[in-house]
Amino acid sequence: MVETYNHDRATIVVWQRTKKGNDCCGDAHVVVNQDEYTLCAVVDGLGSGQGASESALAAVQTIKEHAAENLPTIMERCNESLFSKRGAVLTILKIDYLQQHIKYTNIGNVCFHLCAPSGKRVRPLPVQGYLSGKKDLTVEEKVFPYEEGSVFILHSDGVKDEKFLLYSVLDSTVTPDLFIEMLEEKGSTDDLTILVGKLSKPARSE
Repeated sequence: MVETYNHDRATIVVWQRTKKGNDCCGDAHVVVNQDEYTLCAVVDGLGSGQGASESALAAVQTIKEHAAENLPTIMERCNESLFSKRGAVLTILKIDYLQQHIKYTNIGNVCFHLCAPSGKRVRPLPVQGYLSGKKDLTVEEKVFPYEEGSVFILHSDGVKDEKFLLYSVLDSTVTPDLFIEMLEEKGSTDDLTILVGKLSKPARSE
């Protein structure tokens, strides 16, 4: 499955695959576009199959409902929504076009890469753990600069070769169809979600 989300300031493409032998994917994603921001997230329900899917979709629904709130609050609400469910890991980004920065928060092994036109790359270490309704949740938020032409990637742990992923995404000759074909050749059979975005010119200050 491939989905594309367009904003005046960003283009986001998401590719998702269900683990072989399963009827539903344990991963989920969400993209919320507003004039002043874009919020996106990748969620990986623990395990696979129906239980994982229910957890991932519960988190996604919570993110949609509370997208205007700050990221730590959204993460805490996701945690609450997963009480009595299997649990999930996730990463959330909010791109603020007015303040011209990117906010990031994470719990678990959904990875984030930010690649600037200058060649500088950022890959924060994921925070260990998962969401399951536990009360002792510690949520941190990081802020990165918005740079025109930057590429960002979120992906679940179905990616087995991050160097290959970065090479493919940053190579301008690799079309979406070719990218999918190349990923299929890598042979991973897990649930997999890859979200790739590219930032364009930031909004002008009033």
